[in-house]
Amino acid sequence: MIVQIVENGVVVNAIVLPDGATIASGGAAATLPDGGSYPAPVDATLMSQTGAAIGWGLSGGVLAPPVVTAPAATMAQLRAYANAKLQALLAIARPYTLASGVSVLCDANSDTMIGLDRLASWGAANPTATMAWTDNFATVTTISGAEVVALDAAVPAYWQSVYAELAIVMSAIAAATMTTTAEIEASAWPT
Repeated sequence: MIVQIVENGVVVNAIVLPDGATIASGGAAATLPDGGSYPAPVDATLMSQTGAAIGWGLSGGVLAPPVVTAPAATMAQLRAYANAKLQALLAIARPYTLASGVSVLCDANSDTMIGLDRLASWGAANPTATMAWTDNFATVTTISGAEVVALDAAVPAYWQSVYAELAIVMSAIAAATMTTTAEIEASAWPT
């Protein structure tokens, strides 16, 4: 379930929660299928609307894309838009379910992956030791060294799938078979 984080009437981020999660009335928190909860960040509300993306605005209680009327984009603008799409996807905190059954959130930014790689070295040397994992929204979860190693494998796999789609998009832009930002958005980006 993709959940949008809305601040001042605009979607500023999105996260993926497990299927079966429900959002409380008013969007202050989400209840997870395991009985846990995910609170909305300070000064934000949670919403879940299929297809809504970062930058969309709240209009009459519904998220809607910004209205943009612009001239046709150049190839350079399309490439820049595709790269921005890639960065936005990598910045989304996605859930990863660990061997213990606990789900933790993690983005796939380069800094995160460098940190994960360093933590995985510790985890490989200390598989039964535990550490406090702090996710993108300051939720702290105790995980084992072995689970850090598994997370270090899962996050780069997602990263690679996003870059693989970027390669397809860039090839289509170069071939002039993808000529609009809407076509870039509609590409088969991993979720």
